[in-house]
Order: sequence, then structure tokens, then C-alpha cells
Amino acid sequence: MTAETIACIISAGASAIGTGGMASIAIYLMQRSDRRKDKKNHQQELIEEGLLAVLHDRLYQACRYHLRKGWTTIEEMNNIKHLYGAYHNLGGNGTGTELYERCMDLPLQDDDFVK
Repeated sequence: MTAETIACIISAGASAIGTGGMASIAIYLMQRSDRRKDKKNHQQELIEEGLLAVLHDRLYQACRYHLRKGWTTIEEMNNIKHLYGAYHNLGGNGTGTELYERCMDLPLQDDDFVK
């Protein structure tokens, strides 16, 4: 073997090792990025579930209060609509929707009557 042939073999080997090493690093970085994205997506899902639970609780409490009273005001009804809109847009339904619909059927009293 000539010195030139040996140099070509060494150069080709170094290139192959370098390319494989770079590919391994790139794959590692992509997997690490995917794990971070998965963790953030999971955290976002947990936040949405928690917010939905809080909205359901507020909607439930407000509707039960007004249903027991037997009437509501325009301002209170608007507050319930606002709560329900966010609750519904996050995927809430069932008991929250049922209570909301029952509250929307309540008779309205003038705010002056409340004071």
C-alpha cells in the first residue's frame, strides 16, 4: 500500500465516523426536543383540565345560588353566560350545560329590586 492509499483510507474512515457521530448528535437533539414538547403538551392539558374544573365549580355554584333564589338579574345572567362560554369552549358539558340552561329560564328582576 502506498502512503497515498493509506491517507485516503484514513480520511474516508474519519469522514464516516464524523458523519455517524454528527447524525447521532442530531438524532439525540431531536429526541430531546420531542420530549420537551411532549412534557409541555402534557402540562398544557393538565392546566386546561384544572381550568375546566374551576369553571365547572363556579358555574355550578352560581347556578345553584340563582336557582334556589328563583330569579336573577341581567348582570348576574351575563356573568353566568361568560362562565358558561369559557366552560363550553374548553369542552365542558353535561351538568354544567343543564344548570346553565335552567338559569337562562329564570325570571329577571331589576337591579333596583335587589338594592
